[in-house]
Amino acid sequence: MLQAKHITISYGAKTVLKDVSLDFAAGSLTAIIGRNGCGKSTLLKAMSRSLIPQEGDVLLDGTSIFHQNTKKLAQRLAILSQGVRSPEDYTVRRLVCCGRYPYAGFGGRLSQKDFDAVDRALADVNIAHLCDRPVETLSGGERQRAWIAMLLAQEPEVMLLDEPTTFLDIGCQYEILRLVRRLNREKGITTVMVLHDLNQAARYAGRVVVLRDHGVFADGPPASILTPDLLASVFGVQARVLLDEAAGVPYYIPQEME
Repeated sequence: MLQAKHITISYGAKTVLKDVSLDFAAGSLTAIIGRNGCGKSTLLKAMSRSLIPQEGDVLLDGTSIFHQNTKKLAQRLAILSQGVRSPEDYTVRRLVCCGRYPYAGFGGRLSQKDFDAVDRALADVNIAHLCDRPVETLSGGERQRAWIAMLLAQEPEVMLLDEPTTFLDIGCQYEILRLVRRLNREKGITTVMVLHDLNQAARYAGRVVVLRDHGVFADGPPASILTPDLLASVFGVQARVLLDEAAGVPYYIPQEME
């Protein structure tokens, strides 16, 4: 459904991604991990058309996203970037209404159908009771739910999330990841998210892509690829790999380096 084809991106003389190709099946949930600066966010920007690669293409159902109508593409693909902020006077409802702008009529006017979609999105992330609150007064977890509701209001087929748990406490991190997984399963939204926590990636994503040296270093189910050798090679960390038998997923305990 979503394909990155031979993507190469450089910032000046620095190559960040070189000849990267990845396919994301419809309804899949993928985590992208790697060291800081390896190109995770850059890849998401390219796949959302926020950044044009020097070489390669991104296809949605076989058609280049760079040649698609902007409003039509926004009805199918949504991205939540790092550190986004809403205007100070925006309420939660007004923020979520922004997700309906790709559907808006003449002059940006929203219809009852649009407001119904906003109500569904608020309910889907369990913040309908916060709809009249200014976004800036929300807790970190509530604010992230509001942004995800805005994406849901777009009714997208694909959702790209760049570090959706950044700056959240551990409880809120797991709440957001459980929400993302639930939306992926219940609505069938193809989801690609950048994460830093390997245990969270292994627990919530059915597939993990590891970036290193400007390209894809490993790609597959967490239990198959997230080995002690990979953690040492990519992150410089010695770790024990254990199995959470209840969840059926691996988890990692770092060891002291000598």
